[in-house]
Amino acid sequence: MRTISQLHLLEIVEEIEAKGARLISIHEHIDTSTATGKMLLSILGILAQFERDLLIERTRHGMKVAREQRGVRFGRPAKLNPAIIRQVALAHDDPDITVPEACRSLGLSKSTYYNALRESKINHVDALTN
Repeated sequence: MRTISQLHLLEIVEEIEAKGARLISIHEHIDTSTATGKMLLSILGILAQFERDLLIERTRHGMKVAREQRGVRFGRPAKLNPAIIRQVALAHDDPDITVPEACRSLGLSKSTYYNALRESKINHVDALTN
């Protein structure tokens, strides 16, 4: 959805009028060739922007409340979990399994495979130091 600022709306109207045309809304009874019509168009534009801003504000607030009070996580679920990381480490240690085979059998891309491998090494180092 594309939003138009108040200034951009007026620029569009001026561009239309510069080409010798008028912008007339039959449904709203707005004729931009008159001062009253320009004022009404501006007010409608301001109200539309206000409504969009309120919607964004309410959405952000709702998401914040959901995160803080209910522990909701937004976005794509993480592909890596401890079980996948463990399976990647085991597959990597097995000399008979190639990276493409492991990726295919685990349903991972190569980049996710190597991210999991890096995580397993970090977890292994952390376990040794604790």
